[in-house]
Amino acid sequence: MKLQSSQLVTINPNHPLVMYEKPLVIALLVVDRSGSMATYGGAPLKAMHDFVVNLQNGPEPERIGIGVISFADHTSFDIPIQLIGGVDAAGLKYSASGGTRLYGTVYDALYALLSVATMRDRMKLETKVVLTVLTDGADTES
Repeated sequence: MKLQSSQLVTINPNHPLVMYEKPLVIALLVVDRSGSMATYGGAPLKAMHDFVVNLQNGPEPERIGIGVISFADHTSFDIPIQLIGGVDAAGLKYSASGGTRLYGTVYDALYALLSVATMRDRMKLETKVVLTVLTDGADTES
């Protein structure tokens, strides 16, 4: 079953990222786990892990929101959007198989990012968003 944006993420006005009163950067990593990515061995999992750890160890980690999405035939949040402090990169898993739902997943990711940013903007809270996509191929499933 393909998830639609409303099924993938529901951000409500009481979400901790919406309520966080300091300027915030929300970084979302989108990783292709389609069958063709098997060529890269452990590199995608390492990229996911390094993404989280580098942001946790960077300057002002208390101002960082993070999320990790992976996709093949369907999209899933491996790390739901949250403040980075409670994220455990060691729990990430990666397995390559299936098609490439690239366009639909990027749409879902932007929807999630803009949902948080819009709510924060209404509250006059500064928010910057970063979307990083790691893929090797063309869309085959959207």
